[in-house]
Amino acid sequence: MPVSPTSPIETTLGDIEGFLQACIQTMPPDPDPEGPGRPRVLPALALWAGLWVCLLRGFKSQLALWRLLCERGLGFFPRFSVTDQAVYNRLAKADSSPLARLFRQINTVLADRLPEAIYPDLAPFAKAVVCIDESTLDKMKKKLPPLRDVPKGDPQLIPGKMAGLFDVRRQQWRHLQFHPHPHQNEKVAARALVADLPAKTLILAD
Repeated sequence: MPVSPTSPIETTLGDIEGFLQACIQTMPPDPDPEGPGRPRVLPALALWAGLWVCLLRGFKSQLALWRLLCERGLGFFPRFSVTDQAVYNRLAKADSSPLARLFRQINTVLADRLPEAIYPDLAPFAKAVVCIDESTLDKMKKKLPPLRDVPKGDPQLIPGKMAGLFDVRRQQWRHLQFHPHPHQNEKVAARALVADLPAKTLILAD
C-alpha cells in the first residue's frame, strides 16, 4: 500500500532517516581496501545504510536498494553510478561488520537520547528491568539446490535462533545474538546476555 507523502507514517520515516543521517555523519569513512585496484564506488556505509532505509520502508527486493542508491538517492549520499548487478554482488560478498557497527552506534545514541526510564514506577526496587527470550527461526524452504534433497523435518532446515535482552523501562533492545544451533538449551545463551547487567537487576524470563 503506497504511503501518502503527508501521512504520519511518512513523517515518522522521514524523521528516522534524518536521525540516521546525523549518526552516519559522525562515523569514520570506510578504510581503503587492501591490495591493488581502484577505490570502491559504493562505500560499505552507504550500502548498509541504504539497506536499513529499505527495511524501514517495507521494500522487498534487492532492486529497490539499487534504485534507492542510484536513482532516488539517500539524501546524505550522492547517487552512485553502479549497475544493479554490482549491488547484488556486494550484498552477496560484502562483510557485514559495518552494518553491525552502524546498529551498535545508533543503539548507543538512542540510549543516550531516551529518558532514563519511560516507566519509572515499574519495579522501583530494581536497578534495571530486563527480559530475556529466545525465538527459533522459521524453517527454510527447499528452493535452493543444497536443500532440495534434505528430508522434511530435518534439523538442517532450521537455520538457528535469536536470543535477545530487552530493556523494559527504556523499551529498547540491549543485545540480540544469533545462534546456529536451534536445539541448544536457552540457559547457555542466557549466561552471556546477563553477564554485564548491574547488580539488583530484575530479570524476566519464561
